[in-house]
Amino acid sequence: MLSALCLAHPEKIPALLAKKIRALEKAQSEKPTPIPLEVILPKRQYDGPTRIAEIVSVVCQKYQISRNELVSTRRYKRLCQPRHLTYYLCRELTTTSFPMIGRLLGGRDHTTILHGCNKIDARMASNEELRKEVSELLEYFNAEIPA
Repeated sequence: MLSALCLAHPEKIPALLAKKIRALEKAQSEKPTPIPLEVILPKRQYDGPTRIAEIVSVVCQKYQISRNELVSTRRYKRLCQPRHLTYYLCRELTTTSFPMIGRLLGGRDHTTILHGCNKIDARMASNEELRKEVSELLEYFNAEIPA
């Protein structure tokens, strides 16, 4: 249908392209709505140490994004919080170093991981909703929220 419109009215192509670009930009900047864990995941059965792959999988399911999006170099607003949350959970739940977390999550520098962890720490102090999300994730992994 769109191609037929473009053929019939070629002078409208720039306006149509601009409209499509605005729609794509809006979709990329919107924050994903997190889904409660009990809706998407059963109770965690494994009591052993948490693995980074498991953290990535849970965060991706909660925020409805793919693993490729999480580890990509894209800087969309909707990917920032899930990424930072993943960094934070990896730091809190594993003994993995910042450089290793960075390598496993898209080849990032250790300072990027540190920045993401600090952002989550700072935002949890003032954002009760984020604090509840982090608490829910830590409970899922059988850990307690740090004071």
